[in-house]
Amino acid sequence: MKNPWTKIKSHLIYESAWIKVHYDDVIRPDGKKDVYSIVKTKGGIGVVAINKEGELYLVAQYRYAPDIYSLEIPKGAFNSFDCTESPLETAKRELKEETGITADRWVELGTVHTLMGYSNDIVHLFLATDLSAAQSSPESTEDIRVFTVPFHQIETIISDGFIVDGEKIRISDATSIAAIFLAKDWMGKHYLKI
Repeated sequence: MKNPWTKIKSHLIYESAWIKVHYDDVIRPDGKKDVYSIVKTKGGIGVVAINKEGELYLVAQYRYAPDIYSLEIPKGAFNSFDCTESPLETAKRELKEETGITADRWVELGTVHTLMGYSNDIVHLFLATDLSAAQSSPESTEDIRVFTVPFHQIETIISDGFIVDGEKIRISDATSIAAIFLAKDWMGKHYLKI
């Protein structure tokens, strides 16, 4: 479909290792001039890793921006804005860094755009099986705890939460929820029994 917006000029107003913030002078679909703010990201990956016992690997960590302790699938960003690493290479690297596991079987589940109203963020989702233990090496900004939960109970865990150190935490991360349901759908269509 044709883009009904016209970009006149783009202005970079902030840049860090993680995001770039622009505002664009635009002509809206109704013909009026306006400004549109955009947060550009490096993009990233999310991995639904399931072991032979049918357990899903989840990571728990504090997330600064929403100020919550979050339960999620292993996720990560590309190395840079002009990264030449493929989504699969990034997924393999991030899974090993965060959980200390590797996988022999990978299935690409699709992509999700996480913040469409104001960001270009795109996350590539994967299912990883045939897992092996390796050494984790989280980044210095990550204080990650790894959990395994029965995959057949994941819908209950999403809706009701999971107890960590006596406190209930939920999977509220949209990328994790989307990836889990895409993995469940893929496994059902391909008769994959874990």
